[in-house]
Amino acid sequence: MNLHMDVWPVAVATIALESEIEECHHRLMNREMHFGAASAAGNCSRRQGATKMAVSPFLEAFDSEIKRVSNALYNLLQSAESVAAALLKDANGLMTKFSRKSMDPSALAKELSRIKREGLSLQDRVLRLKQITRQNADELTRIALEADAKLGTAVLNETERYFQKEPWADDVSSGNIVIFLSDIFSILRDIEDSRKEQDGKGWVAPSSFERVTTKYWVQEQSLPEVLLKCVSELPLLVYGRAGLLQENPNKPSKEDLWESLASPISSVYFDSPNLDLYKERIKRSEGAKLFRVRWYGNKPKDNESIFLELKTHHECWVDDKSVKERVAIKERNMPKLIDTSDGMWSPEYALELVKEASPNDKEESIKESAALLLEIRSLFCELKLRPCVRTKYTRCAFQSSKNNNLRLTIDRDITVIDEACIVQNKGSWCLEDFSVVPMDAIVKVPYGVFEVKVAAGEDPIFIEELQQSGAIVKAPKFSKFLTGCALHNTSIVSMLPWWAEEPLFSPLFKKQRRISVVYRAEFTNLFRELDDEVQDESSCTGILSITKNKSEECADDNCLKAAEEGSSKLELRERLLSPKTKDKNQPTKQVIAPRTPARVEPKSFFANERTLIQWLSAALLLMTAAELLLVASSTSAILTWNFLMSSAVFVALYGIGTYHRRLHLMINSKPYGYADVVGPTLFAIFVVVGFILTMWWTNKGMESSNPPLTHKDGVCVQRYLGGDISMVTFQPSDIIGEWR
Repeated sequence: MNLHMDVWPVAVATIALESEIEECHHRLMNREMHFGAASAAGNCSRRQGATKMAVSPFLEAFDSEIKRVSNALYNLLQSAESVAAALLKDANGLMTKFSRKSMDPSALAKELSRIKREGLSLQDRVLRLKQITRQNADELTRIALEADAKLGTAVLNETERYFQKEPWADDVSSGNIVIFLSDIFSILRDIEDSRKEQDGKGWVAPSSFERVTTKYWVQEQSLPEVLLKCVSELPLLVYGRAGLLQENPNKPSKEDLWESLASPISSVYFDSPNLDLYKERIKRSEGAKLFRVRWYGNKPKDNESIFLELKTHHECWVDDKSVKERVAIKERNMPKLIDTSDGMWSPEYALELVKEASPNDKEESIKESAALLLEIRSLFCELKLRPCVRTKYTRCAFQSSKNNNLRLTIDRDITVIDEACIVQNKGSWCLEDFSVVPMDAIVKVPYGVFEVKVAAGEDPIFIEELQQSGAIVKAPKFSKFLTGCALHNTSIVSMLPWWAEEPLFSPLFKKQRRISVVYRAEFTNLFRELDDEVQDESSCTGILSITKNKSEECADDNCLKAAEEGSSKLELRERLLSPKTKDKNQPTKQVIAPRTPARVEPKSFFANERTLIQWLSAALLLMTAAELLLVASSTSAILTWNFLMSSAVFVALYGIGTYHRRLHLMINSKPYGYADVVGPTLFAIFVVVGFILTMWWTNKGMESSNPPLTHKDGVCVQRYLGGDISMVTFQPSDIIGEWR
């Protein structure tokens, strides 16, 4: 059964609507009205009625046009969904025939090819339909803006309300088509894999594998394209469900992809008061750690389990690979982990907590989990970790149940929440699902995140196609933790992630926010000591609503100093909340982390040290040459000596400065700034000038070694004439004779 669905172009009657706008504008300018619309202003004032009657023809035409386009697009979408359901029935029937071995292999191969071809064709048509929908939405928005500007109407607001419904904002139908296609391609892959196994070419699981993760940004309007491309490669992975997503493929049901099948994920990231984990993570230092608590769905309570995850970054020159380790504990034990007053735990106590949450695990696995829990506890005791930021998003995953070669995930509606608002949430280690927080404590990330995890080889071809179409944008080393931590602590972090300069992220990082989280806890403790009347006026809500403006931030150093000097708490509170105070702790200039951090290995530090030694060796060489000249010529070469010694001192100091500059660049993983053009050039100049001065001094010495002879009574001058003739040969014999 061949299925076809042609996507006829659906276009807005642009010229007709623009003509109506011009007609209505002309009537408004000339105080005219449409006779047929006169009755529409019966209950309006005279002026309002005249305006309404003048623009009513356009309003009616626009409303009629948007309904016409909506119906046309909706019908096409429903047609696509119907085609997908029919293809699913065909694929399921083919699987039944294959299982019964009632079909000729050549006929089976032909049907497989046909269904796959029509599935890909349906995918392309749905993408074309989405493109047409966006084009019509843009055109209607443009016309609405033009009408509002010329006619004074509010058509844009009404248009935006239309766009909140199908087919404009379509999650249900498109998601349902994605589910159908996932099952269709999954059935086809199962048949092909079964045929390969019969031919002795089945897949064998590797004993070990390594996956490389690449992250991409994807905007909301590009999600359907990414989803449709993914399901043609891998089936949808739904936790807790195996096999096909449609329970009865012959009677497919309509199911919302994002509401029913995607997984809501929440993660609470921890950090020290000084944000030590953030600082190491953004520099991607060797051994940098990241700790978070994760759960799926609603926040667990009491005896429900939560997952503690510790991620450790390792550089390529280290034998170990970057790892993510996980251990489960009961939610009611989380406050015990945060409270470090009793110090390190014993191995027995850690084993008890792990067994309580995972009683069915193997003994070896429990011991490994207990060791990880002790490592996490050590991190808490060392850095005094506390909740820093929470991320919430909905994840749609794609992965085959038969191998680990490829895994795709799409995170949508990513929100980062400031967990420091916990001061309002007494009795809980983190914010509850329905906690009331300040508006600026919640920030939505402007992109979704598309992750591609490949076990071996290069990325699939469709990834490159998505990049070329602009559906996804590569985002190397993008981190939800770094994003949330930087957004909610902009006044104390010295380095922002590289995406802080991206057009859609930049306004978020520049937005004025509340007082720094590090100081907020200190202020809260002070306010709790105030009397009831002051406490009511300066509650945590008041603190949290302080605007973090450069001209309105708190002078924390002065405030704390005033407290030490015995200032009253009420005076301290007023100074904290004063709009005229200023935060001296805010960095004057924040550094942006490099997009691609430099990979710095130990040999790079050794090379930097060797370069310093070479600079010092060059300085010693200049100094030695200066001393030899001075010894050989006494004081006649003092000018050359001064120059060479000054050059030696400069070279030594320059080498030390270059060493520390490069050391700073390597510690901060800067990919640029290592080239040195000035130093070698100056050293070459010093050497050339030194040669010139030495030649000048040598020539000057040779000219003065044989001065002109002058007659002086009683003086005998010895003069060297050069060659191998002895000086004694030319001594006056009569003088020698007289002395005898």
